[in-house]
Amino acid sequence: MSLMFRNVRRSFKSKLPYVRRRVFKKHVRLHERLESELEWRASGANTAKLCEYKKSVELTGEVAFFVTHAPDPQLKKHVVEYVQALAELGVSIVLIVNTDQDSSSFYINADVEAKLAGIYFRENIGFDFAAWAHVFCEIPDKSLWSRLYFVNDSLVGPLNKTHLATIFEEIRLGAFDVYGLTDNYCPYWHMQSFFFALDRGVVQSEVFCKMMLHTLNFTDKQLVIDFYELKFANRIKQLGFTLKVLFPSLVPDPLLSNRVYFAWQELVLEGFPFVKTSVIKENLHDALLQDTVPEDFLAKDF
Repeated sequence: MSLMFRNVRRSFKSKLPYVRRRVFKKHVRLHERLESELEWRASGANTAKLCEYKKSVELTGEVAFFVTHAPDPQLKKHVVEYVQALAELGVSIVLIVNTDQDSSSFYINADVEAKLAGIYFRENIGFDFAAWAHVFCEIPDKSLWSRLYFVNDSLVGPLNKTHLATIFEEIRLGAFDVYGLTDNYCPYWHMQSFFFALDRGVVQSEVFCKMMLHTLNFTDKQLVIDFYELKFANRIKQLGFTLKVLFPSLVPDPLLSNRVYFAWQELVLEGFPFVKTSVIKENLHDALLQDTVPEDFLAKDF
């Protein structure tokens, strides 16, 4: 290829409305070096203050770590609904409350508390991944767990409990090591982090335990996304585990693949039993949303 032709081609590509592959790879390498530097500065997830409000009994079978942020001294309404739905499916739920509130003044309904296998109040740093990792490392014996769910409060629902039961049935009967509800190709493929189902082989593996042990308390949400959400599924895959997305993107397009945000109604019609809190916040008075989401879920305490 002549130098002149190569320069013409590069000039043409530089004017196109996307980043060239070579430039993208260069920035990926730069970003990875930056990550390597930053990882030595943040504190470990287990350095946050942690209060075991309700001691976890011997956990067996399917266990869910449900992380919620609580700016007020009570649980958000949609969290209560979600927790109750998971309990009805026979999942042992460990609730992790990221909050600046004093645990002694925090109100949890007695009926809700009775359905929880454990409750932790955690200093509000590090976001979801640090909270999951912190409690994961606090509970030494996981030998009786058949599966671990990582769940957070960014989904509102279930809008349809039958659809949720169908999802759990597919996971329980399936042969994959890790399940996610949805994926996204922005900026590259990853599973979205509001729901992970991890088989016991993953949970009990030495490499996964090390991943949890080395999780950091980032104070910037974008760093959490870059370090953990975008890389979690890919790291799991590199370790040799198998993955499945239950409601996958229809096209590998970074601008169109985030269906949970841009095509939420289509997902609901396919059997996805949730709507993102961000979608409700931004479309609270939208007639389509009001027709799709029950009024009880259209709260403003997200």
